[in-house]
Amino acid sequence: MTEQLADAFVALDRERCLALVRDRIDRGVPVTEIIDESRIGMGRIGDKYAAGEFFLSELVMAGHIFGESMKLLEPLIGDDAPSKLGTIVVGTVAGDIHDLGKNIFCSLLRAEGFDVVDLGVDVPPERFVEAVTESGARIVGLSCLLTVAFGAMRQTIEAFETAGLRERTTVLIGGSIVSERVRDEVGADGFATDAVVGVRECVRIVGSLAGTGEKEAP
Repeated sequence: MTEQLADAFVALDRERCLALVRDRIDRGVPVTEIIDESRIGMGRIGDKYAAGEFFLSELVMAGHIFGESMKLLEPLIGDDAPSKLGTIVVGTVAGDIHDLGKNIFCSLLRAEGFDVVDLGVDVPPERFVEAVTESGARIVGLSCLLTVAFGAMRQTIEAFETAGLRERTTVLIGGSIVSERVRDEVGADGFATDAVVGVRECVRIVGSLAGTGEKEAP
């Protein structure tokens, strides 16, 4: 497999990325290979962000390009689709309508191979409970950028407990204002202040779940 598409992603060259995806589709390249090469590019972008070489604007652009590429590929995805890492439910909690960080997080999760149930913004606790029940997700990401919405995060986690879902659900909170203290206050299992770190934490949790069959401990 060549890495032209991965290189185009790293260059944030939207037109070339989409042209290469269309060309591979026309030539009958397996969808799995196209997606894998796209993921390689997204992974490198994440590494550059973590190293301080890329910034938020680059992550946003990369997410848009990946989303457009996937729209071309989705009609062709069948039984040969890459094995998924699992399902994650994500949403911005009630009382908060910020979605930039959440959207980047969702794009990177999909690029990594997760199925993502994106509930949007201002999501009430009961909607999170419904989504976890319907999807069987073992990981939930609660996004928040307002301190006044910390209570909503706590209420959402309490709703999981009331519904009998807490023991099987790992809850991560995300946003630039969250911290270890906030994690402890709301009763979450982990936190991340940026999308790249959050995705890597999700991958680590999936590895732990696969090895033990149990929810990852805080």
